[in-house]
Parts: sequence; structure tokens; C-alpha cells
Amino acid sequence: SGRVQIDMKSTVVALEKIEIPKQRKRTPQAKLNSDEVTALRSSLGSLGWIGRQLRADLCVDVSLKAQRVGVAVVLDLVEVNRIVTKCQATPDFALVFEPFAPSIAGVVADSSFGNVDSEYGEKTRSQAGYLVGLAEKGLTDGQDSRVHVLEWQSASIKRVVRSTLAAEGYGVTEGAESLDWVRNLMAEMCHPGLSMGSIADSLRIPAVWLSDSKSLVDVVHKDAGQPNDKRLRIVVANLKQVLDEQGTSLLWVDTLVMLADALTKVDADLEILLLAMCIGRYCIQATEEAT
Repeated sequence: SGRVQIDMKSTVVALEKIEIPKQRKRTPQAKLNSDEVTALRSSLGSLGWIGRQLRADLCVDVSLKAQRVGVAVVLDLVEVNRIVTKCQATPDFALVFEPFAPSIAGVVADSSFGNVDSEYGEKTRSQAGYLVGLAEKGLTDGQDSRVHVLEWQSASIKRVVRSTLAAEGYGVTEGAESLDWVRNLMAEMCHPGLSMGSIADSLRIPAVWLSDSKSLVDVVHKDAGQPNDKRLRIVVANLKQVLDEQGTSLLWVDTLVMLADALTKVDADLEILLLAMCIGRYCIQATEEAT
């Protein structure tokens, strides 16, 4: 039938929790010793591998904990063990790819402004996440469509930004670059006789960027009202250039149907993300509240 299913059951089952003596649990804010830091790094490495290859729903949890390794305390060990429990609760979790002919490639990008602790003070960094995939053309019309989720990432934005708009702009930029790589790979597969430098954009699968930041979509699509921040203006100008040169579309989607929301917040609703990954269906039709 052409159906492909990918799981990592043996790897998930083999995960081990970090041993924490009872007396250590009584001091949750105590700094970790060298052995505990090593155990923390090992556990995060295993969880990170599973997250990157299969479990996008774990990525934000692992990313945020990995960013705390340098200042980790006993409570971080406890919380990493909770991530292991969350992972092992569904050992049969699988990515499913049902056969269909994709007609569009897309990236769904989201950011959460100032929600990450860093060396510059409390909650000064922002988290960005994106998913890249292939879909049926009806996706951009709000139809329930078949999708293949191919790649995802959840990571802190390396530069400290000053607004939600800036965080969203950086998030879309990161996702757009990964999307472009996927489009190039597909073009190379579909036109093996041509070198990458000679493949015109018209031969690449059409692309769409999806963001739940209405302000970002508006500022990219219009000429007036550009942001005062020079660095942000450069990011916006870069997005505009790609849209103009490649014919890519930038669309707003309701936050309640935002796939990447679960890649920036630990308490996000996972239902839509899991539907896209495990069933291969996604719809960007706005909810009644948003309409």
C-alpha cells in the first residue's frame, strides 16, 4: 500500500531514569555534583535523540532542560525523570506516512517571547519552534489535508530580542531556511539530470509559511509601518525578498490550530500536533472564536 510507519519502541523502553537519593530530593534547589551533571547530560542526550527523530512533542521539554545544564539543581533531575515517564507512557508512538502526491511544501513556525531563563537575567531569551512538511494543495484553502511531517526543531533564539514581533520573525526565518533545504532535495530527486545551480525555482515544489503572528504577517505584506528596530527591519526585509523572488506565500493561522505551538510551550495542547504526525492530517481552518 506504500504506507510507512516509524517507531523507536526499543529505544524508548531502554530509557533509564536518573537515580536520585531521597535525601537529595529533600533539597530540590541544591546544585548538582559532577556525577549528577553527567547523568543529566546522558539522559537529555537520549531524550534529545528520540525527540529529534520521532517525538516532536518532547522537544521543548528537552530543549528547555538542556539550556539549564550549567545551572542545574536537583529539581531539574526530577523533571527530566518526568520527561522520561512521559516518553515511556506511549512506547508504540509512531510517525505515519500515508501515500499521496504532495503539491505544496510548508513550514509552520511559532515563537514564545521571553520565556527562557538565561545568563542575562530571568526570562530574557525566547524559544522558537518550527515543523517542515509536505501537504496537499487544499491545505492553504482551509481544507482538511493529508500531510507528511518531515522535520522539526525547538530551540532558544540565540539573540536576545526585544518584542514578540522580533521573536516571531526570527522563528519564521529559521523555519524558512529548513523548508528551502527540503525543497532543494525534492527538486534534486525529481530532476536528477540537472545540477542544483541550474534548477529554476519554477521546478521546485510551491512553498508556504504559516505563522500565528498577525502583526508579522501584516508587516511583511505591507510597505508602510516598518519596525523601528534596525535588526528586525533586516529580518523583515529578508522575508520580503524571499517572498518576492520565490513566489512563496505567508499566511496567518489561528493560534488554536498552530502545530508549532507545542514546540515553544511546555503546557501546549498536543492534539493537533499528534494528529499531523500520527495520522497525517492537518487543517488550518480558523476556529469560530478567532473568526
